[in-house]
Amino acid sequence: MKNKVDKYNIGRLKLEGINFFKTVIEIIHSFDVEIWIEYGSLLGYVRHNDLIPWDSEFDLGILKSMWNSKIEEELKKNGYILIYEPSRIKLKQPNAEIGVFTIDIHIHEVEGEQTKLLFGELKPSKSIIFEKIYWFFEMTAKVKEKIPIRYLSIMKSLSSEFNILDNTILEKNVVIKRGKYNHEKSFKIIIDDYIIEDFFFANIKWHRRVFLSLTQVLPNFLHQGISNYLLTQIDKPVYIDKFQQMPLTIYKKLEDVLFCGINIKAPLEKEFFLESVYGVDWKTPNMNFSRQQMKNLSKK
Repeated sequence: MKNKVDKYNIGRLKLEGINFFKTVIEIIHSFDVEIWIEYGSLLGYVRHNDLIPWDSEFDLGILKSMWNSKIEEELKKNGYILIYEPSRIKLKQPNAEIGVFTIDIHIHEVEGEQTKLLFGELKPSKSIIFEKIYWFFEMTAKVKEKIPIRYLSIMKSLSSEFNILDNTILEKNVVIKRGKYNHEKSFKIIIDDYIIEDFFFANIKWHRRVFLSLTQVLPNFLHQGISNYLLTQIDKPVYIDKFQQMPLTIYKKLEDVLFCGINIKAPLEKEFFLESVYGVDWKTPNMNFSRQQMKNLSKK
């Protein structure tokens, strides 16, 4: 009997992510609190009049005084997984393994005429050598639970051969086959009879490929034993507190917008916000932008 081949329509995956977002917004709105789009979602609204084409994360903002445990309880009741991080709560799209979306709800504290968000930046580790070695064992661990593949990872893989800024990409059907490594980017895509090989393996340096291949063939008992030993040598991560401050007036001046088919608030001073966060070249698409590159982070 042949193995079942799962095909995914890219547009359908995006639609499922948008429906997830809409349902969450409807739940939050039912508590009569004011929430708005910001960061990547605001950037997508202004620059693309939609989601950023490759993005799989929605960014929302709310004042700490407006957020409460009843909202959290209702979200949990609807099957959403809440992950608590500094100054934000991350919601995971339920029952999804391929093309997964998440929602970040940033909870802004007010200090005088400013708002403040805490972003933890990882401090340089003292056990960096052990961590580097452990990485190879982590990537080759035989795990039962499948790692969800984000929509972002799929689109990044496709960008190596296709123009993902062209909406016709959403009409494509893809076959996604998981790779042999324990990483969300370890998969192969077949699209229009064209094969894009393991995205994770193709984008690491040759010496890492060699060590991964060697680690992969170790007997299970030896692999597990070395992995467990390395874990005892690795220090717990330590974070440096970094803050992002914005004038409170940014969030006092909101307007109604239609984003991904749902009515929601957005800052009126959109371009000021985007330039403050992403810099003067925010209009230029950058698929590899990370939080650490934000322009207005400080230790105060």
